[in-house]
Amino acid sequence: MPVLSWTGTRFVYVCNPYDNNIPKTLGFHYDPHNKLWWTGLISVAKGVEKWSDAKAKAKFCEESDIVKQSWATDAALNIPVPDGIDPLTGKPFAYLPFQKAGIAYTARRGRTLNADEMGLGKTVQGLGVINLFPEIKNVLIIPPAGLRLNWAKEAKKWLVRPMSGGFASGSHFPDTNIVIINYDIVDRFRSQIDARRWDLLICDEAHYLKNPETKRTGAVMGYDYFGKPMRPAIDAGMKIYLTGTPILSRPIELWPIVHDCDPNGLGTDQWLFAERYCKPWQTPWGTVDFSGDDNLDELQERLRSTFMVRRLKQDVLTELPPKRRQIIAIPQESASAAVKEELEFYLQHQQEIDRAVAEAEMHQAAGDEESYRKAVRKLEGETPTFATMSRLRKKVGLAKIPFIKEFLNDVLQQEEKVVVFAHHRDVVDEIYQHLGPKIAVKMHGDNTTQERQRAVDRFQQDKNIRVIIGTIGTMKEGWTLTRAAYCLFCELDWVPSVISQSEDRLHRITQVLPVLVHHFCFDGSLDAYMAQVIVRKQIIIDQALNTRRVVTQ
Repeated sequence: MPVLSWTGTRFVYVCNPYDNNIPKTLGFHYDPHNKLWWTGLISVAKGVEKWSDAKAKAKFCEESDIVKQSWATDAALNIPVPDGIDPLTGKPFAYLPFQKAGIAYTARRGRTLNADEMGLGKTVQGLGVINLFPEIKNVLIIPPAGLRLNWAKEAKKWLVRPMSGGFASGSHFPDTNIVIINYDIVDRFRSQIDARRWDLLICDEAHYLKNPETKRTGAVMGYDYFGKPMRPAIDAGMKIYLTGTPILSRPIELWPIVHDCDPNGLGTDQWLFAERYCKPWQTPWGTVDFSGDDNLDELQERLRSTFMVRRLKQDVLTELPPKRRQIIAIPQESASAAVKEELEFYLQHQQEIDRAVAEAEMHQAAGDEESYRKAVRKLEGETPTFATMSRLRKKVGLAKIPFIKEFLNDVLQQEEKVVVFAHHRDVVDEIYQHLGPKIAVKMHGDNTTQERQRAVDRFQQDKNIRVIIGTIGTMKEGWTLTRAAYCLFCELDWVPSVISQSEDRLHRITQVLPVLVHHFCFDGSLDAYMAQVIVRKQIIIDQALNTRRVVTQ
């Protein structure tokens, strides 16, 4: 009589030799020494479920429940939130139901890959884990360099108890409750990191760890290619890996996270993982290529039944507000001189500039198009003051481009399209050149109306065109860009209502997804101040109009 049992690490199937075709066909592995068939995959074991013993049946129930949890969109969990009003929503701080479910999943698993689609608030979920467990006192957060300040600002906004925080940089490693350190310098500070016992490790944009051979991955995960030992992985009581693009192009890129999150299960043996999911083949040069993919449905089930939570926008669409805005704070670093010069000039001429902005807003509100255009021309450099201001703003806008390129590279690993707004043509041109004509189109004042229409048509109709980049002046009105749900502002317009107009190129009839708006600003810059003012004014407008213009087709 055949029997399927659970040993604690794998399913074992013992049967009559005449029945060996059954486990072999299902995908079991044979152990000739012990004369049994085995598998670590519940999807394979379920093929002989009717012969399972009590432990195997219990494991089926347990794993089925975990898979359901990985899709969960709500949880009966009381997670503390800050008092007061969230400045980006104009409403009291609150976790969306699916965010509570993500926090609950992490709380149960200990080591988790949160692979929610971009825009669903993985940062908030990571910080929610800190709020849920008062005993968490030492936290190491590893993001890309461009997101360090954003993590600090979100932590300050969302954490419910006092915790000191600091950045690792240069030769300084702070003695604070929360330490934020970018990937590229983890190796430099491993001795200081290892000297502390971390209650929680959060790795943001964890697809940065996709290649086991890189110094970055070795510094965090502690091993080299195909398991060659280097040093132990960073030690932490809990670990959370955050990325909306866990498989950039190949399942093998998941291996470092799989190995760290599930070292005694799916991550036990890289060769077995690669053989099952990466379709290896022998190259003419005698090497093995693991860049393929195989059994992806099974891989997703296995990930969800062990350590991965992932929800898609379509799963939680009714819970999402129609439009969400986020200010991405970029560290000044090499742009500090340009940021300082721009801000100082603005402060010296603030009254003159503010009067001109107010005049433009007044004419726009009154519908006086001619006077409005005259006021805009003044803001764009008709007088010496505004000419200098425009030159300084352009300099700062160009300094943001490396961060925007990096961000776009991540976003484009997903399927959604992106609309990018800038103020200066040079910014538009440089980003367009980075992406290239195969995946991007652009528009600015040099384009004829016909050229602009062709660009919009290609963006809306051609699946290969992923990005449309344009100046705010040419894209802010008259166009329908509803194939995108992501909106990036590299630079801002002086007039807040113009930003709302620009957002509404995406947020209009036939748009079926919530729109996520990102404002990229150097920390402490004029743009950062402008973005805060704009977002506050937009919240007031949204609340006053009480509109929800997301309409299904």
